[in-house]
Amino acid sequence: MKSKKNAVSILSMKRILLLIFISSMLLLTSGCSLSCISGHQWQDATCTSPKKCLKCGKTDGAALSHIFSEATCTLPQKCSLCGKEQGKPLGHEIENAEILKSPTCAENGEMKGRCKICGETVTQDIEPTGDHSVVWENEVFPCKSGTRIGKCSVCGKEINEEVKKTEDHQGEWYITDYNISFNANSGENINVQQELTCKVCGEKIQDEVSMSKEEYLNKTSGLIVLNNKRFHGEYYVDYQLKNTLIKEVREISYVNVKATLVDKNGNAIASNEDSIYHFPKGEIHEGTICIKYSGEINDIKLEVSKVLMMN
Repeated sequence: MKSKKNAVSILSMKRILLLIFISSMLLLTSGCSLSCISGHQWQDATCTSPKKCLKCGKTDGAALSHIFSEATCTLPQKCSLCGKEQGKPLGHEIENAEILKSPTCAENGEMKGRCKICGETVTQDIEPTGDHSVVWENEVFPCKSGTRIGKCSVCGKEINEEVKKTEDHQGEWYITDYNISFNANSGENINVQQELTCKVCGEKIQDEVSMSKEEYLNKTSGLIVLNNKRFHGEYYVDYQLKNTLIKEVREISYVNVKATLVDKNGNAIASNEDSIYHFPKGEIHEGTICIKYSGEINDIKLEVSKVLMMN
């Protein structure tokens, strides 16, 4: 009898232990610890985290997500749940602004007016213009590249500006030397050294070129129109002819200075045929050509022809 009771007790103990084991396994597989047997202690969900048990760490559901308010002129978007801010304030948009202080190249200005977004009357800075009023200490001519150095008369900032060349040197080339002799019948090219003094920057530029006899004569026998006028159907042309730079040449003979009257289409309508002169090297000849013509002209052209040189 006693052995039967012992057997029943052992069997009951096994069943109790089995029930405890099964209950423990169920708790473990459900993600809860033994501390939550009596129930979870939930923490409310936030914008970034779901509901969570403070005892066992179990989560339930999803995060709430942010609920942002609209940005204003002075405040960015803001979550009504957690207070997180997003973006930037819109900034005031002033209409019919009154300029209280004009900006300079380096200092802010100031304006006042009504914001068309929020309706408030506000004062707002105006950004510096960045446009300096420069007093330059040196000049860079358009025919040369260089650096201009100056200082702003408003803020005192020192400014260096690189200037690029925009045009060629201005002036007339003068022949200073050549390295061969020639006569009127020579067909040789002439190697010429020439010099130009720029009318803009004053710099002297030297160059060496090769040219034909005709080009050489054109450069050394300069023809300048001094004046032209009309009087009783006659056209008078005052001119100057010079020959100053030819070396090793005794004189120039048979210089025909020809004046041609031209219509608006550029066609020749009248000219002189008898203005032939002779002058020694270095002489400047001035004269007047008279052409009789009763019609209207558009222009007068002068040219030098029939040039012979004597050594």
